[in-house]
Amino acid sequence: MKPAATATDLLQRAGATTNSSERHTLLEQAEVAARRASDWLDIADAWATAGDRNAAERCLAAGLQHSDDGVWDYRRAAATWVHQLGDRQAAVRTLATLERALAGRPDTAGYQWRLLAEGYAE
Repeated sequence: MKPAATATDLLQRAGATTNSSERHTLLEQAEVAARRASDWLDIADAWATAGDRNAAERCLAAGLQHSDDGVWDYRRAAATWVHQLGDRQAAVRTLATLERALAGRPDTAGYQWRLLAEGYAE
């Protein structure tokens, strides 16, 4: 029996096709196959590239819900907001959510604050 395609497999196929309907179907299948925050953030980038802002926003939210570390995932989501979707305010809101989470943790390390600051600077 053939193993199920991973989100990464489906994203690669979506990136290789020139047929927009096929790309849409493959991205929907990638969402079903997504397991990690990075899968969701990759899919969000692909939707943004395909011009579907609503799907990109949905996948950004799912990616952050699946985030276990936080800092890198939130920075990446903020970068997508700015660079792909052109929404600096949404990027700032994303980083502010991370900032509140870090402030509420007793074990937040200094490097996490530095990474957050770099995200704001970007």
